Amino acid sequence: MAEEILDQYGRVTIYKEPSHPSPVYHVDGDVPANPYGNLAALLEDDGLEEVMYNGGAQCVKVAHREHGMCRTNVWVDDDQGIQIAQNIAAFTAVPLGDGPGLVPIFDGRLPDGSRVNGTIPPISPDGPTLTIRKFQEDPLTMINLIKWGTVNLRLAATMWIWIEGLDSRPANFVIAGGTGSGKTTTLNCLGMYIPWHKRLLTVEDTAELQVYHDHWLRMETRRERPDGTAEVDMNDCLKSSLRMRPDRIIVGEVRGSECATLLTAMNTGHDGCFGTVHANTAQETVS
Repeated sequence: MAEEILDQYGRVTIYKEPSHPSPVYHVDGDVPANPYGNLAALLEDDGLEEVMYNGGAQCVKVAHREHGMCRTNVWVDDDQGIQIAQNIAAFTAVPLGDGPGLVPIFDGRLPDGSRVNGTIPPISPDGPTLTIRKFQEDPLTMINLIKWGTVNLRLAATMWIWIEGLDSRPANFVIAGGTGSGKTTTLNCLGMYIPWHKRLLTVEDTAELQVYHDHWLRMETRRERPDGTAEVDMNDCLKSSLRMRPDRIIVGEVRGSECATLLTAMNTGHDGCFGTVHANTAQETVS
């Protein structure tokens, strides 16, 4: 049986082989020298949602926004993989390595805001790993959610009123869902309803929100480092944000003591706060 071509654009051809359930994402051309090595060819594609490098023994995998999980023709050996991971970790000043004063696992981001998780041996014994959650160049909006059938016009309009608050008293929101269910995407879309004359503060473990807003201050946590640099957690950032005259506060993910701080803020005049929670049901969210 012949290969079935699913899509073609730019340097990319996506095709299906009869012997394997996952499509092949094939990118043509050479990659010039850069901090991301061969992964750079994948990071250029706005059609990709996730880039997954599992060590040099496997080809790089990608999650395509239309074609799902795909294999690629991109390979990165272990030595190059460690170098790429160190380059990315350096963007957020993380001393990646295996030894005194170094850490073998990190969460970081690329200059464009894409979220990165990386590990090196011995944490990942089969080689270095990188998982890169790519952001679209143009952030999704509520119009996209309506077109996809995620929400209808009535719900979108209702949420607009709740969040805008008729310039009187906006509602507080908690967005709950499982991993990869679209919590951050929904948060981004709802955040665009916040009036531009309101001061917006966001607190995240890894800065990944893409809120289109004119008066926006971002805060990001920091892990404790081997050299003794102190940890700054979500609760520290949230408590500090309350002293910055916020009109609206968004907490990227509520999961610890910051939950009590956020609820206290909601009950002391800080209306219009948002947060996300990992939960499978509404019952789990409140329990």
